[in-house]
Amino acid sequence: MSTDFIDSRRWRRTVRNISPKIIIAAIAAIIIYIALSYVYNTVFRADIEVLALPVSKGDSIVLKLKDNINILIDCGSSDISNVGENVVIPQLAINGVSKLYGIIVTHDDADHTNGLKTVIDVYKPTYIFIADENIENKTLSFIRRNDKYKNIKIQYIRAGDVLKVDEDTVLTFLYPLRNNISGLSTNDQSIVVRLDYKNSSALFTGDLEFKGEKLLMSSRYRSMIDVDLLKVGHHGSKGSTSDNFLEVVSPEIGIISCPKNDRNGYHPHEELLARLAKKQMTILKTGDLGVVKVKSNGNKWTY
Repeated sequence: MSTDFIDSRRWRRTVRNISPKIIIAAIAAIIIYIALSYVYNTVFRADIEVLALPVSKGDSIVLKLKDNINILIDCGSSDISNVGENVVIPQLAINGVSKLYGIIVTHDDADHTNGLKTVIDVYKPTYIFIADENIENKTLSFIRRNDKYKNIKIQYIRAGDVLKVDEDTVLTFLYPLRNNISGLSTNDQSIVVRLDYKNSSALFTGDLEFKGEKLLMSSRYRSMIDVDLLKVGHHGSKGSTSDNFLEVVSPEIGIISCPKNDRNGYHPHEELLARLAKKQMTILKTGDLGVVKVKSNGNKWTY
C-alpha cells in the first residue's frame, strides 16, 4: 500500500496541539500584512515618475505621467556618441515608455539636443516644445526640411504658457520671460518648466545660470519656483543654482545630471555641492546612480 498520503487523524492532533498564541500571532501577522499592503498601495502608490537618464555630460529627463502620457525634456550628451540610439531609446524601452506625447527642448546646446533626431525618428512625438527665441533653432531644422515630420507640431512657448495634461497634472512654463532676452547666453535662455501633480511639484531648469535665475526670481513667477523637487541647473556647475535661488525654491530633493567622474570637477562642482549641503537636501546624481527615478503619489516624492 502506498504511504504517500496525509494521515488525517495525525493532522488533526497536530493542529489541536498548536499553541493558541501561535495561531493568534499568525492571524495578526496576516492582518498586518494586508493592512500594510493597503497603505502602500493607497498612500505610497506612485502615479507619476521622473526619470533622469544616464547621459553623462548631458541632459535627458522623462516625465512618465498618467494614462501613458510621456514627455521628454532634452536628449543630448557631449561625451557619449549616438546618445539617442545607445542610451536614451534603450532606457525608454526598459522603463516602459512606448510613446512620447512631446519633447521639450530647453535650449540649443548639443549636450541637450544631439540625440533628438534619433528619438524623434523612432517615437514620432506629437509635439516639440521650444522657446520663441529659438525659432531658428539649428538642432530642429531637419524637421522643417523633411516632409516625413509634417505631422509633428512645433509649439513655441513663452513664460506663462500652461499645458494641462489632466485634472491633476499641469505643466507651467515660467521662463524665458517675454521681451527680456537681450544679452543673455544660450544657457540663460533655457526653458524652465514647473510640473504640478496634485500636491507635489517639480522644477526643471535646463542650463539656467545665475543671471537667468535672478531674472526669474524678479518676475511675476517667483512664487511658482517654490517646489519639492529640483532638477539642478547646468549639470551642477558652480555658476548655477545660487544660494538665493535655493532659498526661494527650497526643494527637498535635487537631481543632478552629470558624469560619473568629471576630471575637471566642473559637474558637479564642489561649490555647488556645498550650497546644496547647507539646505540639507537629498541629492541624486546620475553619475552615481545611473538612472535616477523619483516617483509621486500626488502628496510626496519618493526615490
